[in-house]
Amino acid sequence: VLTHVSPLPIEGRGRYLSMMRIGREVYPADSHESPPGGQGSALAAGVSGLSSEPHLLPHDPTDWDAYLEGFLDPMSFRAKPGPGHRYHADVPLAPLADNAVTVSWQNGAAEDRFLARWVPYDVLSGGEMTLRTGDSLLLTAGTPGSESGTPDSTDSASVTLTIRSESATTDSTPDSYPNTFQTTPASPLLHAFTEPGEYLIEATYRDGDGFESSGTLRVHVHGFAFPENPLALVNRHRDWNSHDDGQYAGVYEADPRLQFAELGEQGSTRLRFRSEDNDQMALVSRLGENGPVLDSVQVEGIRLLSSWETNVRVLGALPDGSRLVEMTTILSPLPEEVEVHLRIFVGGVVFDDGTIERVLTPEDFDELGQTTVHFIMPAWAITSSCHRTYVYQNGDLVGVR
Repeated sequence: VLTHVSPLPIEGRGRYLSMMRIGREVYPADSHESPPGGQGSALAAGVSGLSSEPHLLPHDPTDWDAYLEGFLDPMSFRAKPGPGHRYHADVPLAPLADNAVTVSWQNGAAEDRFLARWVPYDVLSGGEMTLRTGDSLLLTAGTPGSESGTPDSTDSASVTLTIRSESATTDSTPDSYPNTFQTTPASPLLHAFTEPGEYLIEATYRDGDGFESSGTLRVHVHGFAFPENPLALVNRHRDWNSHDDGQYAGVYEADPRLQFAELGEQGSTRLRFRSEDNDQMALVSRLGENGPVLDSVQVEGIRLLSSWETNVRVLGALPDGSRLVEMTTILSPLPEEVEVHLRIFVGGVVFDDGTIERVLTPEDFDELGQTTVHFIMPAWAITSSCHRTYVYQNGDLVGVR
């Protein structure tokens, strides 16, 4: 696999991600060693040996070998859940080298392997690219040595690369732009795009005889992050704000088990979903249709059981003839950020503390997610202990029943 962008986004089928590993080992392109069969050693998240600062790759063979040593330690990454029992991951690559990527399942019982090489993009080719925040490019002008795996120090041509930020907002624009680099075709520029925005890359190539050619590459960089892992009350719709107004949202993709809709145009801030089971279901935002994943969350379905689904019974009579009624309430699972509000809407009935509203927090439930609520019903009451139940996540309404 040849790519101009690092990290390399990979996806596939995988349900039990706790028993899955993604490994990367780096071999110099001219190495005669076999690609590794293992899955790496140390767990990491986004660590690749790369500096986030723009820098030129060394063209001297000795310096190049020393540079590449920073990538030679095996690395392993956790896959993230995707829609429909799939996984996704970003694998950072070493430039101009064979990156042996191993995807293993069932604690190594089965695995897939492939080689990936991160190669420079010739800015003289022009064009446009759309990247994610944090993506990096190798940039050059003229192609000698660009895919050879080892920089060629014999090329006498020179290259000037200038990167300009054309972002509409300057608050997030790094102070270093415009940024100009003098190099050769054999020494590409490694540049990480750490801020969203619009960038223009200009390149000028001059050969040893003074011939000059130029080109430009326009780069669109988008970033996106969901605010939290949302809860969904089983068989109830929830409207949820996925991001702030004006933020690029990409293209949403939801787990097939999750009823999902955008309340507005594509990329809307307001989403509506409904879970049919108390399970975790992935929701991702992609960089365009079928593009790499910008961010992902787990929508956690929670099931609330009470009244006729559990039990309601009269425990006894009070001295004034009122009846003490007990109801079991079950919440499964029991997230720590959830609150359950019960509000009585019939006359005469109160909770055992004399109020008509009761707030339940996770501390009120036992290890099985169960708790009991007590009502006092006057002797003359002909209704039941009728009430509504509101479920909240960090103060935001999840659903009503």
